[in-house]
Order: sequence, then C-alpha cells, then structure tokens
Amino acid sequence: NESSEITNVRRLQIALVDLMTLRCPNPSCRVAVDPIPDACSAILCLNCGCYYCNLCFAGFGLPSTNAMEPKIDANERNTENRAAAHTHVATHSAAESAEERTAFLSPEAVSKGQQDYLIKLITKFCSLAMTSRECGIDGCADLSLAIALCYNDFISLGIQPIHIWRAALNRINHSNIDANDGELESPVFVEEEEEEEEKEEGEKVEEEEEETTHKNESNLSNIS
Repeated sequence: NESSEITNVRRLQIALVDLMTLRCPNPSCRVAVDPIPDACSAILCLNCGCYYCNLCFAGFGLPSTNAMEPKIDANERNTENRAAAHTHVATHSAAESAEERTAFLSPEAVSKGQQDYLIKLITKFCSLAMTSRECGIDGCADLSLAIALCYNDFISLGIQPIHIWRAALNRINHSNIDANDGELESPVFVEEEEEEEEKEEGEKVEEEEEETTHKNESNLSNIS
C-alpha cells in the first residue's frame, strides 16, 4: 500500500529528527536542553531536577527502580547527585593529573561527546528499525528514504548518514555476540530460526507419516 509506505517513511523521518535533539536523560522528563550552556558541564535540569553530564548525557538523580532502596532526604539526595555529576564530568577532562580535572570542559570536547552520543542513539534506532516487525519487510527501504530526507540535518551535526547506515548494519551483524547494551537477538533473526526449525520438524513428521503409511500398505498386502 503506497500511502502506508509514505506514512512509515514519514514516521521514521520524524523519529530521526527527534533523536537529533538533545534531551534530558530522565525518561519521565525528556525536555529539550541547551547543547552549549555556559561554563560547567554538570547540568541541573530545571524541569525535573536531575543532574546530567552535558558530554555523554549520563544522568544522576534519575527515578530509582529499586523498591528496597532506603529513603533519603530530598536535599541530601540533591547534594549527592550534584557531587556525583561533577565527579563524573571531571573524568572527561583532558587534564593529565586528577587534581587539575574539573567539570569545566572545553567546547570542542563537549561538541565531540554530544556527537558521539547522538550517533550511538541514532545507530541503535536504525538497527532496530531495520529488523522491526512493525516496519515490515520494507523496513530497510523505508529507513533509507527517511535517512535521505534527513540528510541536511545529519550534515548540520557533522554526521555522515552513510556512517550511520554502516554502523547500524554492523550492530545487527554482531547482535548475537556483542552484549554491550544487554539486548537480545534481533526479532527477525529469532523469527527466521523458529520458521526454519518448524520447517525441519514438519519435514521430519511427513517422512515418518510416509514411512508408517508404506509399512501399513505392506502389511495389508501380506495379509491379502
């Protein structure tokens, strides 16, 4: 259906553009943030109150999923999150000695870190889109069109679309052996393996039925 293909391409295009927007790493917030704030790179999100690294977007003070975690006073937790964010950001500093490392990173380092962060997000999205049942068998074709439509957006960020495409394919090819992100195998690969197993099992059953039928016919023939 031509209209559904256009809709899918448009949907993928919108998703790609959205991924190019830097956002607060808090899943319940996700507000767009200023990529180049003044001075310190340990940022406080004014919308949700969590701290994050403006280079790699590691979050501090994100909602906990541990029900057994002890309750801490809000001010105390805020102080801990702020300290943790500053300590983390300092690890990105180019200074050689630990004493010289601070949360004040160079604009060049921040820009490169943000670019790497976006590439990782977009690559993951593209690899999932290529193998998604929702996108269907034309997922790759639709995605390639969506990427082409976002060409200028990619270039404005200093990202080559072809590099994203190759990285996504590489991520799929290594999905069974690379557990860096803790994901399971691609649904497409799993589905193909299941279909192959069902096919082999079906062929085996057919062979057994034919053999049984042949034996029965032979027995009937002997009786007569």
